Amino acid sequence: MQLPGGGLSFQLRGLTGRSYVLQAPTDLHQWTNLRTNVAMTGTLNFTNLIDAAFPHRFFRLKSE
Repeated sequence: MQLPGGGLSFQLRGLTGRSYVLQAPTDLHQWTNLRTNVAMTGTLNFTNLIDAAFPHRFFRLKSE
């Protein structure tokens, strides 16, 4: 969901207790780690991910 001011809010599902890394690219080739979270209840919530270095807002979630 897009928030006022251009931010984003989204929820992802994962395996309970597993650690995940949210990544975004600056050029669609090199992925940068944005956040690392543990899915304590099987869901991960991310909010207000605004950064001028990531104008296209592509994301991927990788398990560790």
